[in-house]
Amino acid sequence: MSGRSSSDLRAVLIAAIMFGVSEKRLRGQMLDEMRSDTPPR
Repeated sequence: MSGRSSSDLRAVLIAAIMFGVSEKRLRGQMLDEMRSDTPPR
């Protein structure tokens, strides 16, 4: 049971890392699009 819980924890960690990276990438793309759309003040 301990081995299974450790593997589940690892899967959750990997998912969290991937989600964080994708979220940062999406946020960066959105910021870039907003910058290009809105003229500089």
